[in-house]
Amino acid sequence: MRKAIKSIRAKLVIWFMLIALLPLLALSTINYNQTSNELIQKQKDSFQSIVETKTQAMDQWLNYRKSEVELAAKTPTVQSLQAMSITPYLKVIQDQSNVYESVAVIGEDGLILADSTNTMVGLNLKDRQYFQKGMKGESSFSEILTSKGTGNRILNITSPIHSTDGKVVGVLAASINFESFIRTFMENENQNLFILLVDEVDRLQYSTLPELMGKTIDEAQLGEAYSTIVKDAKNTVGTQINGNSGMEYLISYAPITETGYSLIYNIPLDIVLASANAMQTNMILVMTVAAVLVIILAIIISGTISKPITKVIEQVKQIANGDLTNSVTVKGNDEIAQLGRHVQDMTDQLRELIGKVAQTSEQVAASAEELTASAEEASRATEQISSSAQQIAAGADQQVTNTDVSQKVVRKMSSEISQISLLSQNVTTLSDEAVETSANGNQVVVQSMEQMKHIEETTNRIAQTVNELGNKSTEIEEIISVITGIANQTNLLALNAAIEAARAGEHGRGFAVVADEVRKLAEQSGHAAEQISSIIQQIQQDIRISMTEMTEGLAAVQAGTQLTEQAGDSFSAISRSVSDVYSQIQKVTAAIKELQAGSDQMVTSIESVQSISQDFAGTTQEVAAASEEQNASMEEISATSMTLARMAEDLQESVNSFKL
Repeated sequence: MRKAIKSIRAKLVIWFMLIALLPLLALSTINYNQTSNELIQKQKDSFQSIVETKTQAMDQWLNYRKSEVELAAKTPTVQSLQAMSITPYLKVIQDQSNVYESVAVIGEDGLILADSTNTMVGLNLKDRQYFQKGMKGESSFSEILTSKGTGNRILNITSPIHSTDGKVVGVLAASINFESFIRTFMENENQNLFILLVDEVDRLQYSTLPELMGKTIDEAQLGEAYSTIVKDAKNTVGTQINGNSGMEYLISYAPITETGYSLIYNIPLDIVLASANAMQTNMILVMTVAAVLVIILAIIISGTISKPITKVIEQVKQIANGDLTNSVTVKGNDEIAQLGRHVQDMTDQLRELIGKVAQTSEQVAASAEELTASAEEASRATEQISSSAQQIAAGADQQVTNTDVSQKVVRKMSSEISQISLLSQNVTTLSDEAVETSANGNQVVVQSMEQMKHIEETTNRIAQTVNELGNKSTEIEEIISVITGIANQTNLLALNAAIEAARAGEHGRGFAVVADEVRKLAEQSGHAAEQISSIIQQIQQDIRISMTEMTEGLAAVQAGTQLTEQAGDSFSAISRSVSDVYSQIQKVTAAIKELQAGSDQMVTSIESVQSISQDFAGTTQEVAAASEEQNASMEEISATSMTLARMAEDLQESVNSFKL
């Protein structure tokens, strides 16, 4: 796993996915949140308007019925309290309105004097609050009651009956079938709504959940939040979001002022956000498809980038292992292709250089062997001189002359031997330089490999930043311009519509609400445009970052090229050093030839000395001593030659480690 993450292909795939999916994820999140907020706000406004309109319609309907009852209570027929004449009139009221279950006149004593159904005459209603309020001269609505005549739930509308002198002499009561009233206003409501109608004592008189009807808020166990909402709903219109039983609801409420009741609409927030959730699901699907496409594209692109780099790396590894037999071919004209060609050129030059070094080392080894053989021959000749010196007895003058010549030759040989020693030291120094130069070349190769890794990282960052940012920013700017223009025009139209609605007065009220909604939508569109503009600025910043990364990548490539050139210079230095070694070895060979000539001259002189050595026995010991010194010098020459031969063998072994 660790090796995979370090590879160029894996990194490119990861960065491609991050570049493609992170902006998409951020945009999806922002879009979902914005859409959710807009949907919630729109539903709040719509929900509140529906509830407020519904309660106003109920108030108007009930107020109209109360006006009917009040008007009927003021008619002379009702004021007469004559059952015979009142009963037909009450039937007419019931039949005309078609909303009343019964209409009755109650006397001062609380007994029903007459009713439209002729089933409740004599019924005592003295304990009813609505009767008591009526006797006090107040028109009112009763609580939800159960009719003693029909058993249905009813809502009584009462109005006092005044005599001609203004005294309250009875109460006119019209009962409305409460279930029929509910159907009138709730029949076509959305099935997803959870509706509550709460009376003045916090009892649920209607609910879309039948099991809750007749219970108080506490008995229904709707939670403390609903208790607060019910209190607020008695006097104010409002909308809020509240959680209940693990689910969040959007709740709108408004009072029914005529009765003291309150109407509460609830809708699950999941239903409100259904379209946003569907959009989120689609975005997840799009992101999944995009991820698959990005992975495929990244694998293709990373393969195109990493394959030539891998070839170059393998070639460099083989060079480091001493194998110069292989070659690398990278197609194209980009920086990676240029690097591959430079590495191949370096390999060819190394192969040629190592071949020349091998040839030179063989020549040095051969010359060293010849030098060793010559030194051995000179040593044997010196031994012969020492042996012959014991026989010198005569020819003192000639012996002295020949001895002087021998001394000169010996001095020359000593000088030449010193030169050979110096040359051998130079050979050692040059060999050290060659080793050091080779080490520098290897170090440059290592640095080149590190620089190649830097190129890989820079390429990753370039691929991360540049992908599709430019095109997206241009497209979104055009969309922002369109959205801003539409929002401004819509806002202006909404303002004009609001002005016209204000001129229309009460008739333009509904139109004013619509105009206000349009204005809000225009403002929301403007806010959305600002948010998208902020995202564009971030994208443009990413583009600037990508340009910086591209500059760094170019600098890295240039640095890699310079390191490659340095490697070439280092190995050129190796070639020059080896050439110098070859030149020095030639000089050693020449010196050895001169030494050989001097040795021959010395042998000739010593042969002359041998003819007269019998006369100069006294000087024989001196000649022998000089011969011994010469023999020691020959041994030193032989040792130096052997050292030179070993150095040549070591150089050959080093060269043989390379495969040409």
